[in-house]
Amino acid sequence: EFLLSVLANVIGDGIWYGLFLFFGILVIRGQNLVKKIRAGKTTLAPDGMRKVHEYSGDLYYSNAEGNLTNLTKSPEVMDFGPVWSPHGIWIAYTSRTSPVSYRVVDAVSKKVWTVGTTTEIPRLPEWEENGDLRLDLGGAWMIVKKSEIARKLQ
Repeated sequence: EFLLSVLANVIGDGIWYGLFLFFGILVIRGQNLVKKIRAGKTTLAPDGMRKVHEYSGDLYYSNAEGNLTNLTKSPEVMDFGPVWSPHGIWIAYTSRTSPVSYRVVDAVSKKVWTVGTTTEIPRLPEWEENGDLRLDLGGAWMIVKKSEIARKLQ
């Protein structure tokens, strides 16, 4: 009985040590991923406090405290070219789908709206000073009004 008790404690300690080691590795891997994301291409918000990071085909939002959120969550699609709106609430970007999509995401609510598509080689979306969005749809410019974006992302 004593031998079984000792054996159970050793095995139990081994399991706890194994779990500690396993979760420790997960934490280290998670920290390394955060470092890699933050080392990727970064676009600053107009306030200079928030950022969007491009990493491995996804876009990650970093708030003023440095917390990361995956905005696009689309590993099968390459999302790139984030551009902050002048007021710093929305982020326009290009998504390499078929056809190529232009999308806008609200940095606060994380809602996404596909604004337009093109079969041409995409150019990055452009914001006008008044908050309207300009998209190149294969030689023809499309203007999306700030009010329309606000309505779609509310």
